[in-house]
Amino acid sequence: MSTHPPITIGFINFNGAEVIENTLRAVYNSDYNGLLEIMVVDDCSSDHSPQIIREKFPDVRLFIQPRNMGPNAARNRILSQATHPYVFVSDNDIELAPDCLALLVERLEANQDTAVATPMVLDFNQRDQVYSNGAGLHYVCFGIISLRHEKLPEGLSMEPFTSVCGSGGIMMVKRDVALGLGGFDEDFIFGYDDGEFTYRVSVSGALVEQVPAAKIYHLEKPGRNPKRLRYQIKGRWTLILKAYSLRSLVLLSPALLLFEMAQALFLLFKGQAGEWLAGLGMVARDMGAILQKRRAVMRTKKAPDNRLLAAGEIFMFPSRVGGGAVRLAKGAMELGLDIYWKMVSPLLTR
Repeated sequence: MSTHPPITIGFINFNGAEVIENTLRAVYNSDYNGLLEIMVVDDCSSDHSPQIIREKFPDVRLFIQPRNMGPNAARNRILSQATHPYVFVSDNDIELAPDCLALLVERLEANQDTAVATPMVLDFNQRDQVYSNGAGLHYVCFGIISLRHEKLPEGLSMEPFTSVCGSGGIMMVKRDVALGLGGFDEDFIFGYDDGEFTYRVSVSGALVEQVPAAKIYHLEKPGRNPKRLRYQIKGRWTLILKAYSLRSLVLLSPALLLFEMAQALFLLFKGQAGEWLAGLGMVARDMGAILQKRRAVMRTKKAPDNRLLAAGEIFMFPSRVGGGAVRLAKGAMELGLDIYWKMVSPLLTR
């Protein structure tokens, strides 16, 4: 007999011929004791991954997007097509631990205020290395990701805890809450796309909880397209303008301006100043739509910014930071930002 409620599991697929079979087989090998509805939304793959799904997993519901629309459009299609109240959403390059789904659902059922439950994400090849175990948001709008690329510490607590931004784009959500907040913002193409959604959930007063005992193994792809940097810059400022209160925008503006100038110099040094300008240009072009979305977020805003935002070490890939003077400058910048946060955070009550 089933002891868990029925759930929908949805994967986003784009050119996943090398990974999608392993991802789906892990679902079938799950020990979840309840009805599973499994679907894949394909974002116009150019490889044969849709054919693999049709031939090897005929009971999986496969949807092909009308054009390549990005990950959030695929996530929204999963939400709209799901027939069950709990929906697990992920990319196509993960492997579920057998008890992962049950642990996430049990957390959602244990607390009516919890709208999103996210697993600990470990490296697919080095399975004792942490990829993500919850994430905070630095007030200059960069991720604070403890243990990223570090070995899983012995004695680490496996108890659930509140995590403002969850663990990347891998999450179990309450469908009605997600749809009530407008789902995923489809204007986020690369970078901040999943984090913006979980942050918006936290802004609304609902809880995002990290469940470390629920584990997933993620195959991290090497390298990043440098042309995508503009989308990260746009996403960062879109999130700031959408979700920070007016008081926060005013009080944090000196730190935000200082950080932006430091980022511009860093990208100039890296030969990517054009990406910085392109990202800001996209923000300026879309300002009307951003402000309209801001009004919707402010209507649902219940949690104050000083409870959601934080200071601390800003996560950046070590390959981008390098060493020497750049690393020292980053540390000095973080120290200055920490001091400023201590000064202004008590005033960010809305």
